[in-house]
Amino acid sequence: EIGESAKPSLDAFCKLVGISIDDFSKALLQRRMTVGDQVYDIPLQKHDAEFARDTLAKAMYQRLFDYVVKLINRGMPINQKNKDDDDKPLFIGILDISGFEYFDNNGFEQFLINYCNEKIQQYFVQQILNSEQQIYLLEGLRWKTVHFSDNFKCLELIELKTHGLLSLLQEQCMLPKGSDTRFTSNLTKIMVTNEKLILCNKVGKKGNIP
Repeated sequence: EIGESAKPSLDAFCKLVGISIDDFSKALLQRRMTVGDQVYDIPLQKHDAEFARDTLAKAMYQRLFDYVVKLINRGMPINQKNKDDDDKPLFIGILDISGFEYFDNNGFEQFLINYCNEKIQQYFVQQILNSEQQIYLLEGLRWKTVHFSDNFKCLELIELKTHGLLSLLQEQCMLPKGSDTRFTSNLTKIMVTNEKLILCNKVGKKGNIP
């Protein structure tokens, strides 16, 4: 059931979206199953209800964010065109993403967030640092070369086709008896020469990949 401390927030939420507290609470705490002509409402476990709550919050945030971006773009003069392409109107794009995350217990969500940040970092390095310096050199400008750290090896470890972390993880997920142990073993054998692969001595619980 919903705790007393959460009820004020629940009441405020339901008023904002225009739904009844009873209906929303029921949808959040139960799942509906149909067997033949019979319909059953089955109570959710605590972690399942929390997962449903978090999923709903993320979906609503995404829709609200998209709506705000659309409002911004609608407010721009539609007759302004991109100088490089007369067929495309100007627009504002907004990227909203979490920064790098590192907790005591990191899940797949943290991995994807950090992977996305690595891709953004690579784009910044290539477009801002590397490309601009090449232009300065071609134009003969006085320029002191800026040395920067390239995260190519990190991305190679993650996304290398057939041998990268994502490919090896997908491979184990598709196998009938795929396991964390086999995934870790394959990754360390194949990517052992990658300097970004750091082996940890801490051993977690063994089990199949869901």
